[in-house]
Amino acid sequence: MNAVSTKYAYLAQAQAAGLRVPQTLYLEQLPQAATLAQFIQQVGEDSLFIVRSATALEDTQHQSLAGHFWSSPAVTAQALDKTLAQAWQENQQILQQLGRAERQPRLMLQVYIQHAVGGVLFSPWGFFSDYFQLDYAEMGVKAVVEGQSQPAVLALNAGESAPLALPPHLLYLEALLQQLAQQLRSLFAFAVDAEWVFDPQVQQIVLLQVRPQTSLSGAVQTLTPNILKQHALPAGEWAYTALSESLGKLSPLSFSLLQQLYADSRASLQALGYAAQQVDFMQHCADGTVLVDTAKERQFYQLKGFGGFWQGLRLPKSKQHAQQVISSYVATAPFDYAQLSRLFNVWLISNLQASAANRAVVQPLHIYELTWVSVVPEPITNLKLDTWDALNGQLRQCVWFELNKVKQTLAIQALSQPLAFATWVDYQTQHLCQAQHYQRQLASLAIYDWAMLPQAQASNAWQNLSVNKTIRGQAFVITQPTQFKGALPTQSIVFAPYFDPRWVAQIPTLAAIVVQQGGRLSHAALVAREAAVPFCVVKAEVVAGIKTGMLLYLNPSQQLIKQSD
Repeated sequence: MNAVSTKYAYLAQAQAAGLRVPQTLYLEQLPQAATLAQFIQQVGEDSLFIVRSATALEDTQHQSLAGHFWSSPAVTAQALDKTLAQAWQENQQILQQLGRAERQPRLMLQVYIQHAVGGVLFSPWGFFSDYFQLDYAEMGVKAVVEGQSQPAVLALNAGESAPLALPPHLLYLEALLQQLAQQLRSLFAFAVDAEWVFDPQVQQIVLLQVRPQTSLSGAVQTLTPNILKQHALPAGEWAYTALSESLGKLSPLSFSLLQQLYADSRASLQALGYAAQQVDFMQHCADGTVLVDTAKERQFYQLKGFGGFWQGLRLPKSKQHAQQVISSYVATAPFDYAQLSRLFNVWLISNLQASAANRAVVQPLHIYELTWVSVVPEPITNLKLDTWDALNGQLRQCVWFELNKVKQTLAIQALSQPLAFATWVDYQTQHLCQAQHYQRQLASLAIYDWAMLPQAQASNAWQNLSVNKTIRGQAFVITQPTQFKGALPTQSIVFAPYFDPRWVAQIPTLAAIVVQQGGRLSHAALVAREAAVPFCVVKAEVVAGIKTGMLLYLNPSQQLIKQSD
C-alpha cells in the first residue's frame, strides 16, 4: 500500500496553517473526467496548470530523489488529459527503473502561478539558526532548478543585517520572505527546503512545495584573496585535507567537542610513545570548514625517543583495553561524556594501528556535526574482535552512535537556543550568553567556502557544489546535451555545458561532473552531494582542450584539472 506523499501532506499542512499555496488536486490515480472538469471550473478555464510528481519516496530527510521523477511545464486546461497521462506513464517507468515497480505513481495537479521572481528557501542556513538562505532567479523558479540563480542569505528577524543581501530592486521581498521563513520554522520540526514564487497579482509569496533538507546548506560564494587578506588565518600551512573531508563542515560546538576529545586522548597517546603535545593542527573556519596543518599533525603523532620500544610493550594491553571498552558498551544507556571520551580515545589508537584499507568507509552524512541527527545502526558489541582492523570498525560505530545521542538531545534544545555557537564546556554548563553574539560575528564570513582557499594560479572561475574529493578518471565530453542519447560511462569524469536532468539517475555511477552552468540547488548538484560525487562549475577556458578518453586528475579544493601522470 502506498503512503500519502509527504510533498502533498506538507503543502496541505502549510495551507491549513494559513500560508498561501496554489490550488492543488492530489491524484492517487488518473482522474475521472468529471473530477478534472470540476477542478478546472473551480480555478477557471483560462488558468494554466502544472502536473507535479508526488511519489511518497520522493523526498525524505536522508535521501532525495528530486529530479528523478517527471513533472510538466505549464499547460492549458485543454492539454491536461494528455499531460496527466504522460506524467503517469513517465513516473511509472521511473519507479520500475528504481526497482520500486510495486509502487504506483502519485501526482499533484496545481494551478500554475505566473511569476517572474521565484526560488528556493533553506531554513535554517546550515547551523546558523537565525538566518536562512535563498537561491532565486528573475526568470522564474524553473531557472533556479536549472542552475541559473543567484544566492542570498538573510536574517530571520527584521532589523538584523543580512550576510548576503538581495539586490536593491528586490528588497521589497525581504519582509515577505522573513515572514515565510518564520512560519515554516514554527510549522515544521525539520530543516526546510521550500520552493516559492512571488505572485505579482496579489503581491504575495506563494509556497509551491516543502521538503526536508537532505544536507546542511552552507557557503554560497568562493573565498577570494581579498577576503582572506582581510581575515587572515593564524600562522600555519593550512590546507583542506582528507581529515577535513571526513569531518565535513562543523559548527563551533561540534568543533569544540572534537578538540576536547583529542585533548582527553593525549595522555593515552603519550603512554604509547607519541608526542601528542598540543591539539593545534586543526583550524576552524566561519563556514564550518576544518583546515589542517599537516606538519603540526605529524608532530602530534610523532614517536618520541624510545616511543617505538614503549609502544611494542604496551600495545597488547591497549588492544585488551579496547576489547573491554567495546564489550562493556551499553548502547541503550543515556549519553555520557566520559563514555564518549573513552570510546574516542581507544578509537584514535586503533586508527593508528589499523590498516589504511579499513578506513575507506562511507560514513553517514554530517556524522560529526551535532546539529544534524544521523541514521546510525546500534553497534553489536558481543563480537570476537582480535585484530586492530576489526576493533577500529566497531569502535567507529560506537563513537558515531554515542555522538548521535547528543544530536537527539540537541535537536530539541536547539529549537529555542543558538547552541551550535557555544563551546562544549559552555554547553554542558548551559552558559550560553555569548552564543548569539558569536553567531552574528561569524555569519558575514560564513557565506564564503573556506575549503576553497585561493591558490596562487587560481582564478575565480571555479565553484565546487559537492564534495572536495581528489579523482582520477577518464574524461567523457558532451558538447550538446540535448542531442546526447546514450548512457554516461561508469566512473568517468563527465564534461558538459550543463548537466541534463535526464542523466540524474546515473550520477552515483560517475567519478565526477564538470559543467559550465549549474547551481547549488540544481537537481544534479543535490544528488551529487548525496552520492559524494564532485560537481564543479567552471568557465569554458578552464576545460578548453579536454577530450574524451583523456586520463585526468581532478582536485576541486586546489581548483585543478590536469592530465594524470
